[in-house]
This record gives sequence, C-alpha cells and structure tokens, in this order.
Amino acid sequence: MNTQPLWLEEAVTLETQAPLAKADAVFVGGGITALSAAIPLLKAGFTVQVLEANAPLSGASSRAFGNLDVGVSVSNSALRAQYGTQLGDELWLEAANAAIELQAYIARCQIACDLDTSGHLKVAFNSRQEAGLVNEYHELNAVFPHSQAKLVRGQEVSHYWPGRKATLGFFNPLSATVNPYKFASALYAQFLALGGHYSAYCAVKQVRPDKGEGYTVVHQAGHTQAEHVVHTTNGYTSKVSGALRQHILPIGSYIMATNPLSEQEYKAFTHPHQVVTTAYHFKQYMRLDQQRRLIFGGRLGLSTGLQEHKVERELRNLATHLLPFVDIQSSHVWGGKLAMTRTMLPSMGALAHKQYYAMGYCGRGIPMAWWCGIKLAEMIVQGSTRNITSFTRAPNQSFRLLNLIPLRNELLSGYFYLKDRAYREFQ
Repeated sequence: MNTQPLWLEEAVTLETQAPLAKADAVFVGGGITALSAAIPLLKAGFTVQVLEANAPLSGASSRAFGNLDVGVSVSNSALRAQYGTQLGDELWLEAANAAIELQAYIARCQIACDLDTSGHLKVAFNSRQEAGLVNEYHELNAVFPHSQAKLVRGQEVSHYWPGRKATLGFFNPLSATVNPYKFASALYAQFLALGGHYSAYCAVKQVRPDKGEGYTVVHQAGHTQAEHVVHTTNGYTSKVSGALRQHILPIGSYIMATNPLSEQEYKAFTHPHQVVTTAYHFKQYMRLDQQRRLIFGGRLGLSTGLQEHKVERELRNLATHLLPFVDIQSSHVWGGKLAMTRTMLPSMGALAHKQYYAMGYCGRGIPMAWWCGIKLAEMIVQGSTRNITSFTRAPNQSFRLLNLIPLRNELLSGYFYLKDRAYREFQ
C-alpha cells in the first residue's frame, strides 16, 4: 500500500533555488496561498522569496481531496447571527464567490488540472441532518437563484447516490473538483517563469524586526532581509508565527484511494465524478476519478499523525458501510493537516507592520487558499488591510477557554463525536 498521495503518481521534478539575501517579500510556507499571492506581486515588480520547510508543495496543497466547494463551513444564518446581516452576508458571499472565481480562473488560464464540474451532493440520513440540508439549499438559492441547485428525496436520491439509503440529498451544481497537485504545480511553474525564488528544505527559524523598517528572516540556509513577511503555513504553523498558533487548531484529514472499480461497480454510479459527502460533523466525502478509482476521505476524530494501517482499516470500513456493493481494495492512503478556526472562517490580516498572514481554511482549502492569496497580494501592494476582504472584519478568536486554557483536539473531537452520536442512525 502506497502512503503517498495518489496525485503524486504524476509528480514532476520541481526546481528549487538557494534563498536570496534580500527580497521585497518573503513567504513562510510554500503552498497555494503563497504562490497565488506571489504571482501578482511579481507582476507588480516585487522580488519574492518563498521558503518551504519540506519538499516543494508537500503540505496540504498536494494532499487535499481536490474539492472546490462553494461557501464556508458555517451557514449564512449563523454568520448573520454572529456578525449582523450586512457583514454576515458579505462573508458568505465572498466565500461562495471564491470557488466560482477559481473555476473561471482555471478555465481562463487553461490550467490542466482535471477540472470537473459535476457538482456536489450532500446526503442526510436522519431528520436533524435533513433540516440542515434544507437550510443550505435555501441559503444557496437566495444568493444564486439560477444555480439549478435542488433537493432530492426518496427514490430520486438513488439516481444521484447508489450507496446506503439516504433520506434526502442536496445537489449543488456550482461545486467542482481538481487534481490539487496539478493545480499547485501550474502555479509553481508560473511563479518561476515570472522570476520568483522558491527554496525547499529551508525551514524558517525566526522572524525578527530590524532596527529600521523590515525584517530578518532566519532560516536553515542563513538569513534573508525582507521588507514584507507573509505567513502562509495553515495547518503546519509553528512557533515561528507566534500568536497565530492560538488562532488555529491543526486537525487531521485522511484519504484513501482504491484500485479501479469493476465495470459493473462503476456503472452503478450514474454521476461518477460528482462529490458526495455525508452530513455529519465527522463527515465522509468521496468521488471517482477518470481511472474509475474511488477516492474516499473523512475525519477520523481530529487527531493528526495517525498510523497508516489504522487509517486504511477505518476508511475501508466506512467506505464498505456506505457502498456495500463495492469491493474496497485500497491502493493508497495518506493524511494531512487542515487548520480550523473558532469562527470557521479564514483568519487573515496583519500580524505587525508589513507582516501579513492567511490561514485556517476549515476544510475549504483550495478555493480559500487561492482567494486569500490574491487578497494578501492586494494588502501588500496597497499597504493596508482595509476594504480588501470581509474576512479581516471578522475578529479572530483564540482557541482558549476564558482566554486561559488551550483547547485541545481531544476535547473538540469528543464534543463533535457526541453530537454525531446523538443524531446518528449508523456507526
């Protein structure tokens, strides 16, 4: 069994360079957020240095499921209750538009990343989950009335979903999927073509302010003087980024790929390439690729670093339960780190003068990483965080009880597990 992401089967050699002694902007972390921010900065005449602690694109950018889902992991009604109607609507609409704008960008730039616009089906198995899907449907239709989103019930659900009987399905045609490694690699190639500098295996040890303006970024190969520093490490954020660690909680996400399905198994899927997710807090998500392989992922608690054999066994059991007609034979299993925030919104803004950050995409990594990167570039060029994105107007909240006791994965995992158990019809 291969423990590397399926996407790396088509990996290419990515050129890396020795770090510059001086740059206009230095990025700590070398994934989609950094590259999508760096490209417009290079076009604006900045010299840009990206510092990656491991191999190029080795973090979440190459380990993701590949979903371009519309919105964020919190309802519009909840955002309105938290921030008021105007800002709540702006937050939800900006997040929704991020995925749609990214699909348009991929098409416009002719990026070969296996973009598939088959849509997304979310299935419910009990009345509590049904109520949530109905709410999601109405919220999407209120913003995109011509989206052709729909609720499917009874026998119609089986037309979209051949697996274990669901009571309701919410089909969202605005969502899409990509091969995340191919997309990130295309950004990487464009970054290098514009004259960007990417240094892999070059972990940052310290960011210290200079006596004048600017910073000294200390890393494994020495140090780089920078006018601007940008933190884009998401679930891999370390103590180098200081207080930002309190704004996010790294959580584990795990994915399995199978050997190609038989022709009979494949024909059971009338919409084989659409994404299907379950409506649990510890949700499962799945789709078939062009080689008829099932790609199946899910939350196994919130812990990071679980052993591959345990992950494979649990994902295989979940997949077998949901798709009993498929002989699940896994070929790949891998994991990665997401970053969750208390608000379930991206955390971004200015950490200090000319020091910026974006992270905490809460499972909406590819569209949010790309979008937040674009907005980071605008902040740096304009020298301000004002009037650029609604996300900077939603205050960050620390993962601490009473601002004193750090919340840990185990506590949150137990909370979500109990919520799922309370309304679950199967285990």
